[in-house]
Amino acid sequence: MLTGLSLHYPGAKHTPDTLDEVARDMLADMARANVSAKDFREAVAEARRGSEFFPNVAQILTAHRRLCETSRPADGQLSLPHRTEPISQTMQRVFARSRELREKQGLLPFDAFKAAMAEVGPNAKRQTA
Repeated sequence: MLTGLSLHYPGAKHTPDTLDEVARDMLADMARANVSAKDFREAVAEARRGSEFFPNVAQILTAHRRLCETSRPADGQLSLPHRTEPISQTMQRVFARSRELREKQGLLPFDAFKAAMAEVGPNAKRQTA
């Protein structure tokens, strides 16, 4: 997700290593705020639409709050609970897979992170048994 985001903001000049660190920091901040992987993706997209620069955690959390406020059901309407995996669990799998790809296949950090996101990240296609 952050790899794609960095493409929108080439002026940020994130290297694979700095992007990895930014992702780790965001992971920790989103976990503390109990933001799910799905909500994180939506909040990043919302923050990106309104930001001239690479959005920071505060901007993403503000976008998340704004989205939560606008998606509440009207008075008297029922809604199903919104349950998705917390971003922390998803990203822990991504970082573990990224490490594995770097160690076993010798991939560069950026390439390993990108491959891990495609395999086990929030937008990965899940295979059903």
